[in-house]
Amino acid sequence: MKKDIHIAFGFTGRAILTESNYIDIEKDEILCFTDPLNIGPLCDLNRPLHVSQRKEWLDNTIGSSNIDDNVHFVDDNVNSLKKLIESIDSYNRICLWLGNIDNEQLTASWLLYHLQLSDIPVFKVNFDRIVYKNRIGNMVKASSLRLIDQTVISKIDWPIELMSEEAKRDMVSLWERIRDDEYVIHTLDKDGKLISSDESYFDSYLLDECSSEPVRSALIVAHTLCKIWDDHGENCSIGDGFLFHRLNQLGEEGLIEITERSDEPDRASTIFTVRKVY
Repeated sequence: MKKDIHIAFGFTGRAILTESNYIDIEKDEILCFTDPLNIGPLCDLNRPLHVSQRKEWLDNTIGSSNIDDNVHFVDDNVNSLKKLIESIDSYNRICLWLGNIDNEQLTASWLLYHLQLSDIPVFKVNFDRIVYKNRIGNMVKASSLRLIDQTVISKIDWPIELMSEEAKRDMVSLWERIRDDEYVIHTLDKDGKLISSDESYFDSYLLDECSSEPVRSALIVAHTLCKIWDDHGENCSIGDGFLFHRLNQLGEEGLIEITERSDEPDRASTIFTVRKVY
């Protein structure tokens, strides 16, 4: 008997889905994709040079992204997609636990681009229809599996709907638009519109939080994330690791002065003091 395959996005999404007991893993299967396609040069199947360039950029920007000593999550994503393509006829349907945030939308567009020749039915969770009461009693609208309070996940009546051909074509078109570009930022605004840019896109947010007085790097990044979410909404999932990287780059460019770095090598790139150079 064929199985359903449930596709989750990110380590947190997979953990929440697995621990929710919503899916009987003896009858169905969970596959997870973890590479955050919203940052870094993009890569695709059968493009080994692009894969190497992406891995090198991510490791230099946000630190080591190895799953273990032998597997890098970029390799893991690519290999998982290859296996899915090879075994697609053994599944009854695909269910995407697809939220509205950038890295999930981009990964889904990548998947559907490579599965477009298959006639397997594709379903997705409609997060726009999910509103639930959190642990303190407030009504909350969900935008991604990874952002849902785990204590209530088993109480949600999941709206899983068949994707229309138009919706799938829109996702495929998204990947066609970006797969060959040279940008390293691919994110979404509040309306879900694509933003593609070089890595300096969020620099103005960081510089706005700097002043002539010394400020701790963690405070700058925290305030910057809040401003980005105010402007772009939850669709934008640019993380703190990338913003710390940009602060260091701004220091190298002489736009800010960095002092009082942590003496611990593993923390020196994130714990320091910043002063704006006028």
